[in-house]
Amino acid sequence: MSDSSCKITVVIDMGFENLMNQRDLGKCLKQLMHCYSINRRLENPLQFHITSFDGTRLKQEMERHQGYENWDCCFHTESYLQAFFNSVPSGSGDNHSANTDGETLFSAQQIANNTVSKFKCLDNPDPKPVVVDSSKLSTPYEMVYLTSESENLLGETLDPKCIYIIGGLVDHNAHKGLCHRLAVEKGIGHARLPIQEVGVEMKTRQVLTIDHVFRILASVASEGKSWKEALLEILPGRKGAKDINPLSILESENCERDTIVKNVSCMIQDDQVIAVKDLS
Repeated sequence: MSDSSCKITVVIDMGFENLMNQRDLGKCLKQLMHCYSINRRLENPLQFHITSFDGTRLKQEMERHQGYENWDCCFHTESYLQAFFNSVPSGSGDNHSANTDGETLFSAQQIANNTVSKFKCLDNPDPKPVVVDSSKLSTPYEMVYLTSESENLLGETLDPKCIYIIGGLVDHNAHKGLCHRLAVEKGIGHARLPIQEVGVEMKTRQVLTIDHVFRILASVASEGKSWKEALLEILPGRKGAKDINPLSILESENCERDTIVKNVSCMIQDDQVIAVKDLS
């Protein structure tokens, strides 16, 4: 991982053990292991970190899988805020602040700008989401918690100055919106994948599993695929993902316009025929 040319950092936040029963915790760890397997197979793996790896049941469950201690990734017993605290220069001025516990809190404004997304939502010609824009980053590291409830969009590319965080939680929507709320409360940035904005439609809610999100990020960051290519390739069939082809929509609009023009032309010709008859 350290020799990889891909310097995009992805963190799995495992600080939700107390919100999962044993069965869901097992599913969560299975997805975590799949993330590691995905990363290990990449020619240029992501910089993979696992934080809040300190739960008793979490460790007991992982010990059933011998050899995880030798994984080529970084385990942290502390939270993502504490784990990356020392990554930010002390002289970064107003770019960060500390709460009463000494944790550094990053403002969402530091990782998002006020420009309109480069992506156009097909059913909304004038969207105004905030986009995480690397040109606006002012510190070596910024945190972006990925959550489907966010009004912000990830940009066309991922940035090595950002730390992208995926919530390690399997709860069957029992705690809907939790990761978004925590990001807001902690004052860190948050964003969602640009799904519909790149022309991909889903029949279900845009809530994905941990490993699906990780694999999509890996495809874009490490393999150089577009969001649309990654989404259509990775989203499972049960999500009903399909390509909304803008060209087809344009062709349909052109066809409709041609039909209108043709009808108007016919009406003009009919009027001319009637006028000639009247003159005769």
